Amino acid sequence: MMKPRIGISACLLGRKVRHNGGDKRNDWLVDQLGRFVEWVPFCPELEMGLGVPRPTMRLKGKLKDPQLIVKGTEQNLTLLARSTAERLLSEDLKLDSFIFKKGSPSCGLEHVKIYGKNDSPSSSAIGFFAAAFKEKNPSLPVIEEGRLSDPRQRERYLVKLFAFVRLRRLPREVASLQNYHKNQRFILMAHAPGHCRRLGAIAANSENIGVNELFSNYQSLFLDVINTSPSCNHWINVLLHMLGFFKNEISGGEKQQILRTFDDYRCGALPLIAVMTLMHHLAEKYSNRYLLDQAVFEPYPKGLLVMDRN
Repeated sequence: MMKPRIGISACLLGRKVRHNGGDKRNDWLVDQLGRFVEWVPFCPELEMGLGVPRPTMRLKGKLKDPQLIVKGTEQNLTLLARSTAERLLSEDLKLDSFIFKKGSPSCGLEHVKIYGKNDSPSSSAIGFFAAAFKEKNPSLPVIEEGRLSDPRQRERYLVKLFAFVRLRRLPREVASLQNYHKNQRFILMAHAPGHCRRLGAIAANSENIGVNELFSNYQSLFLDVINTSPSCNHWINVLLHMLGFFKNEISGGEKQQILRTFDDYRCGALPLIAVMTLMHHLAEKYSNRYLLDQAVFEPYPKGLLVMDRN
């Protein structure tokens, strides 16, 4: 599979493009995820011609129509910011995802401060570039880098990203789509069990529609499903469903041990990939071909560390 193309705020890669000439290098993104993806860095402020260093900017005004204002001089750069975002996004960048800088008035994806008349933060919004990107690409997986500091949210993002990329790279053949859906079944069940069944019906293509329409229908619903964060309880249900495949093979004591690892995942003591590794061991031990073919056992590349070393 080709590497996912991911747009990213350039400062997160260690590029010294911040207003003060610094960076916000994220070690996990650079050292871990960077080995498996193609980065496409963006710095909207540089594209606006503001240079480094530059005055601090912030959002001011109303939540529905925030203005980008230079702190101190009160220069209004809103029109320049919007035209720059429009220019940057005017061509097909062929991106599979975007990782934004937390809190940035240009790239913040959520909870960006807006300053009111008394010069104190009164609300929160989305950065001007992030807003333009989401409007143009409403279905792509996006996330703020701050959320990736939580190993569980890292897992959720990676599962979503690589499932989406696999679908995008599929050959346009009905059999390929049906096999994809079969292999993604447990991932989809974790996001939305009911929609998983609907996706299965689409992939079955009982109405024998054209392949382009079939893929379009499947991808549309798939994106709705995959952009819904799976709950811990949904994952537990998936794990219990998988455990049911071994009801005739394992002893009562082994089952209780496995259930304890599920509880460790539920309370955050283990990442999902650790529990899936255990289930994969069972599938290999008892040669369960159906389970071994499931993408849930390798939802993202091997060697990609989700938990910090320290």
